[in-house]
Amino acid sequence: MIMLLLKKVDPRGVKYYWLGGTDIKCKNISGSDFAAVSQDFISITPLKTDHTNYPAMKLLKTWKL
Repeated sequence: MIMLLLKKVDPRGVKYYWLGGTDIKCKNISGSDFAAVSQDFISITPLKTDHTNYPAMKLLKTWKL
């Protein structure tokens, strides 16, 4: 496998790194990102991250601000 690490700059001037390679070995599971890309489709995976500290919010509601 040949790995490639490129340092790039996005349109806003922010640096980022692009990691890629060839001959990547993955299971070709129907419906997976790998299966889509290997069939020349674009893979879009919606992600959601919630870092809210709900116990802290409950505590903050008790503060008399």
